[in-house]
Amino acid sequence: MARTGITTTLLDTALGSVSVNDSIAMLLCPAVAETGTGGLQFALDTAYMITSAKDLTGMGVTEGKNASLLQSVNDFYAKAGSGARLWIVGYAKTADAYAKIPTTFADIVRSTTVSDFALRPRIFAISGDGIEATTTTGQALSPVVTKLVTDMDATLTAMFQDGYRMSGIVDAILINCATAGGILTEQLATTLPAADSFNSPRIAIQLSSIHSTGSASVGDTLGWITTLTLSTSAGAVRLGQEATTAYFLDENAGSAIRTPVALGPTALYDQLGEKQYLFHRTRQDRSGVYFNDAATCNDPTMALSSIEFNRVGNAVCDLVANFFQGLINDTVPTTTSGEVAAAYKDAMLADLRQRYLVPRINAGYCQDIVVDFWAKDGNFIVSRAIEVSVKIFPLATAREVFIEVQFVTSL
Repeated sequence: MARTGITTTLLDTALGSVSVNDSIAMLLCPAVAETGTGGLQFALDTAYMITSAKDLTGMGVTEGKNASLLQSVNDFYAKAGSGARLWIVGYAKTADAYAKIPTTFADIVRSTTVSDFALRPRIFAISGDGIEATTTTGQALSPVVTKLVTDMDATLTAMFQDGYRMSGIVDAILINCATAGGILTEQLATTLPAADSFNSPRIAIQLSSIHSTGSASVGDTLGWITTLTLSTSAGAVRLGQEATTAYFLDENAGSAIRTPVALGPTALYDQLGEKQYLFHRTRQDRSGVYFNDAATCNDPTMALSSIEFNRVGNAVCDLVANFFQGLINDTVPTTTSGEVAAAYKDAMLADLRQRYLVPRINAGYCQDIVVDFWAKDGNFIVSRAIEVSVKIFPLATAREVFIEVQFVTSL
């Protein structure tokens, strides 16, 4: 007789060794140093990890001296939820300190890895609330902000090879308008530079806030993004409203206007979107406000023109680099011609895919990741090096929908 039945096997796979948190965030905000009870203190230019807003007040931070910092932290946890890891860095409330962030940023981030490299931040936001942003006549965006953006991107590029791979959000602080009508009457085509002209793909510039006072609500945005899967856009409509209301950061002659984003026509949203800024907007027949998308200061035709593609790319670089680091100073079997032995290569790639890549693909990082490697210059014995190719097949977002409606006499 024929055998019938079902045979089931539960496979044990090693996952713990590559467990990561790709959403650890860092918030930089103008602040004042404070000393709490029992010797606790909050110093400037120092990174402190917290998991709730109470942790910050427990360090002695008060509403009287650091209202802006506390608001940003509360905004973050209102979205991310208590327990989310957040590095807090306060810097002096001066334009000079704001401008010098790129020169101190690398050392501050390195300090977060003293106990564990895995605790490094993966995404950050810089608030400029209270910082005087000088403007040039006829220029809607302060040169203080644009210089910070390009300097920060250069800093991030330099840190990339050391394993500190991040993307960030910079507060625009203000939109300087020539008329009392603010952003609704401003000639943005000529006064607001295209953010992609800054060639800073790791940075997004935020033009709006969920608050009617102060500058961009980057703490809120940071909290929102850290709750999303890496490939999910901050502007995904299916997630529901990001906030009930939001305001543009427009000013005229030094006085805040704060035009509600709901008053913006579609043409304004399109113009700001084409210029690659991060901002809130409304969506037809839906309550509340949404992010237009998560644009970075990069050519919109390039992959790294959005925060989500940056996050996925950084995470995959981390995974593959972590895996191949295990080969350093280890022996690699080769053929007689010096190429990597096929059996060894197949085994390594299978291990990489099973333990590192498949869990991330299943978690929604992307549709697929394909890795290959070979001996550098065709002979490992000579070069003592391998070259690795990583190809990411992304999960792309729908940017536009074109609908055509017509009456017909028959179907």
